Amino acid sequence: MSLRTDAKWLASEPCAVLEGKTYRGTAFEYDIVAMMIAQMFVTCPWVLCGVLGLNFAEASAFIVSATVAHGLIWNALHPAMHGLPDVPIAEGLPSS
Repeated sequence: MSLRTDAKWLASEPCAVLEGKTYRGTAFEYDIVAMMIAQMFVTCPWVLCGVLGLNFAEASAFIVSATVAHGLIWNALHPAMHGLPDVPIAEGLPSS
């Protein structure tokens, strides 16, 4: 699956935002991982603590480990699907 290169897309605002980015929004770089963890802390602790009976420390560990596992799997598959390079550990969760 290649990235879009049609004229309409190339003239769009989302394309301009992604211009110059190595992974063009397809990889979990560290800023994205932090944003996802923050989003998960808004909703998940209440479910994990209330429904599963975990304490806040256990819920926190679960959220962070699940988000990192998701990011590692995503980075191993998604950039390569678009013909982009592997993500090195210096830039984000590593692809390989």
